[in-house]
Amino acid sequence: MDIKFGNPVVDGINELSEAKINYFQARIKPLGITFIQAQTLQYINYHPGTMQKSLAEYLGKQTATITNVLKGLEKDNLINRKVPKENERQKLLYLTEDGQRLVAIIQTFFDDFGNIANQVFSVEEQRQLKSFGERLMQALSEVN
Repeated sequence: MDIKFGNPVVDGINELSEAKINYFQARIKPLGITFIQAQTLQYINYHPGTMQKSLAEYLGKQTATITNVLKGLEKDNLINRKVPKENERQKLLYLTEDGQRLVAIIQTFFDDFGNIANQVFSVEEQRQLKSFGERLMQALSEVN
């Protein structure tokens, strides 16, 4: 999808975002999962025992969407939900052994992506790009 907004910054961000998603989708498709499922597994890996609400906020998705993603991952034995004794209304998310094995593969894709970025940009350009992104995120957070 090649949508242009007439603003080189917005167009560049959209093109980069689309390229990133395409990069990951091509690699995770043979694993039988979607990009959002891969992101979910990665998040649970780094935040074991997280709650669905935190995951939804991180991914910027509605809770109902995340519920469906989690149901599929649970059905495939990649995650499990545990109910703590102190709060039976909560469900904490954990990777299963199968989920941990899959995350190890997914992590190689993220590492490869990072290595490509490190090869394309000098150390100074990496610093600048990070700074530009932080400035834009700050400006966006101030209008929300």
